Amino acid sequence: MNHIPDIPEAQLNHIPEAQLNQIVNDVFGDFDVPPPPPPIQENQNIPDQDAEYDRIYVKPFPQDKRHHVIGVEDLEKYVVYYKVMDNDTKFDKTQLQYLQNLYNHGVIYEFKDNFGHNNIPLTNQSRFIPAYLMLDKSTPDPLEYKNRFFSIYNIDDEETSNDEDSSDSDSDDSEMELEGGKKNRRNKKQKKFHFTSTQKHQHGGKKTVRHVTIKNGKGHKKVSHYRGNKLIRTIKKSLKKPEMEMIRIGKFIPGLFRDCQVSRKKSTTRHRRKK
Repeated sequence: MNHIPDIPEAQLNHIPEAQLNQIVNDVFGDFDVPPPPPPIQENQNIPDQDAEYDRIYVKPFPQDKRHHVIGVEDLEKYVVYYKVMDNDTKFDKTQLQYLQNLYNHGVIYEFKDNFGHNNIPLTNQSRFIPAYLMLDKSTPDPLEYKNRFFSIYNIDDEETSNDEDSSDSDSDDSEMELEGGKKNRRNKKQKKFHFTSTQKHQHGGKKTVRHVTIKNGKGHKKVSHYRGNKLIRTIKKSLKKPEMEMIRIGKFIPGLFRDCQVSRKKSTTRHRRKK
């Protein structure tokens, strides 16, 4: 490093700019300036989110059900519906419960889904079918499902029946049925529960995509954060058994994705409240 000349304080105000710059360079020139952080690289493998949603949730609408399709003027409060689209050729398999005609002005209609998302707005151009009318014809008392969320085989990607008991126990104890004068055992063992859900939330240029999947007794939750179309980070964790059970019975779990953000520190004796 070059020798820094001793300059009396009285002369500091009269130092030429070139000499002052040299002094600053002599003092700070040997310090390494950290390089700027690398730019965020765009992930070229990110699938189009709308296309991914359609792949998972949008299904062909059975044409023999078209006579059940209604407009918003026929919606009944608290009835659970499927949204029908594209000239009654497709439907979204997310079940929606009708709540109200927002502000009673006939334009925005408010729904909620079985994940606890309220204030879902749909317009007066939307068309619907009551979800219970999509049940198989052999389903006893389909009206029991009119006002509640439930799963339908071949629609909801799960193989459970509509019975309240969906235990996976291996027991063959079952109800006895009379058929042709003989007693037959009906095995009440249920098949594995399958479930998938994707939600998107966008605020300004930031987007969050939350995905939950349960298959063959194992579940995962994944949160992906985007800035524009750039993937910033993805966090994936296993679902706990109580979470999977709550999803299975159709109840929303507050904070389902909360522990995907920051893991909490374990409490210590010092932080525990004294009794």
